Amino acid sequence: MTLRARAWRQKATCLPVSKPRSIWPCAPVLVVALTLRVKLWIERTSRVGEVIHAPRIGIEAARLLAAAQADAAVGVVEFDGLPAGIAADLCEAGPRLVLADASELFAAVRTIRPAKSWIATQDREGRHP
Repeated sequence: MTLRARAWRQKATCLPVSKPRSIWPCAPVLVVALTLRVKLWIERTSRVGEVIHAPRIGIEAARLLAAAQADAAVGVVEFDGLPAGIAADLCEAGPRLVLADASELFAAVRTIRPAKSWIATQDREGRHP
């Protein structure tokens, strides 16, 4: 699983890497700590599978990830920039999750298939034409 969190955006994008569709939907799940109005706008304009609104994105993202696999390896893009509060919440709500830096992996995958073009070709269920 991959987690991308940036403090100034207060969002975490949760993407499955190798989970069967029955455990995790194919489309990304976005956890946001923004206003409900912004959540509704994201739902209308994005291609994510689900938008979860929560005041503490680390706790909600950890619950989501741990529900799919309690001891999941979680790659965090820009791990060194992950705010301490979000990291603490991830560890609190998902004590068996294993966090690691996934910046190089994300960069390598992105050069092969840019994320924006990949997501733009998906429908709401995460299928590609």
